[in-house]
Amino acid sequence: MERIKINLDLVVLGSVSFLILVWNTWSGSLLSWDEGLYGAVSKEIMRTGNWIDLYWAGVTWSDKPPLYMWATAFFYNIFGINEFSVRFFSVLSGTGTVLATYLLARELYSRKAAICSSLVLLSTWHFIWSSKLGMLDIALTFFITLSILLFKLGEENKWLIFLSPLAFACAFLTKGAGAMIIPIILFLYIILSRKFRLLINPYLILGAILSVLILLWWHLLVFARYGDEFIQSYFVKHLLTRTTQAVEGHTGDFFTYFGVIPNKGRTWGWVTLALIPILAWRLVRNKEREHLLPLVWAVSVLLLFSTVKTKLHWYIMPIYPALSVMAGWGISKLFKKYAVTLAICLSFLSLAYLALDKDIFDTDYSPSMKETSQNVVKTVPPGRNLFLYEVSDPGMQFYLGWGGQNINTEEVLANLIEEKDTYILIRKDRSGVLARYKYTLIAEYPNYLLIRTD
Repeated sequence: MERIKINLDLVVLGSVSFLILVWNTWSGSLLSWDEGLYGAVSKEIMRTGNWIDLYWAGVTWSDKPPLYMWATAFFYNIFGINEFSVRFFSVLSGTGTVLATYLLARELYSRKAAICSSLVLLSTWHFIWSSKLGMLDIALTFFITLSILLFKLGEENKWLIFLSPLAFACAFLTKGAGAMIIPIILFLYIILSRKFRLLINPYLILGAILSVLILLWWHLLVFARYGDEFIQSYFVKHLLTRTTQAVEGHTGDFFTYFGVIPNKGRTWGWVTLALIPILAWRLVRNKEREHLLPLVWAVSVLLLFSTVKTKLHWYIMPIYPALSVMAGWGISKLFKKYAVTLAICLSFLSLAYLALDKDIFDTDYSPSMKETSQNVVKTVPPGRNLFLYEVSDPGMQFYLGWGGQNINTEEVLANLIEEKDTYILIRKDRSGVLARYKYTLIAEYPNYLLIRTD
């Protein structure tokens, strides 16, 4: 009977989560910069047929691991090259995170707490927003949650603990060093719970070896092709530089995320943060050891990402499943037999507020850029060359179909203008370089000019 209840919970929660997270992801326009970038890189896989060497704007691109782009290219083959395909892996990852949160809370506490936990997560603005975007963070969060869940279940089931490192490998292939929070959390949990025997569990060790081999496979293949270029862009820029200094003006102090969670994590943010010291006190005072894992998880993510110099609000996404598990316990403990009913009502009210006041289902982020790109496609005759001069927005590459090649130097621009019947899209704030050249103005857009060489 208990197994039937759990299966029914998973079916209902999975269906509701998928409908909420997938709604309207097929409309609107991509968010610049990241959604457009990952969508464009994934499109290059379709163009080149190369699943190992990633490209953007005609040049090699190795800033991030490939898993999200692989998934997006796969969905391109099914649904076509559109916003829905770019976002679908995030939708699936968000749905999976809700289900994994339910299972973890069920393992730690109770079915009642598990239902409440998943509802809290599903009605949190930050989580919904990220699950509707074609970015890496919700996929990373899913694999982190899955790895921790499999580890916890694997304390009693050897095959599940074997799978935990494989989920870590997927997390690393999604966002590189961000996945290192998994071994940090699990190691601290083992030490603090004194379950040292898990460190020598043969199934965990075997899974870890296989995980390392999977990661080495892709990294060595790319390193063999690009050598120091790969090291500089992948490791130095996105690990060392982002950790030790604020990149591209994304600054903040140690307490930045203490403000992000109540704001972006509405309507539950303040409540979930307040539960950290409460559960820590109960862990120490009452020896309630079931709180250890979510506490270690939440505190590790909060402290680690608070020390990283580059601050972006979506970096903190992996904390929400842990906070939701703690919130689910709090609701079930405080309201007892009315807990699930109350959680359903509060979650519905939260979703209504986020929909009506915060436009959580509005996925139109760059309408002007999309409209400009579509007008350019309609204006440039088929088969004619189209070049983009210092057009940095990757969303433009996505929406221009298969046309559009980036150029970044005035020398190349000068050579192109000497050719006949070539179309060039240029930013208005850079149009001064055209003063000494002959050309025909074909169209003017809010931020761009489209010219044709004579």
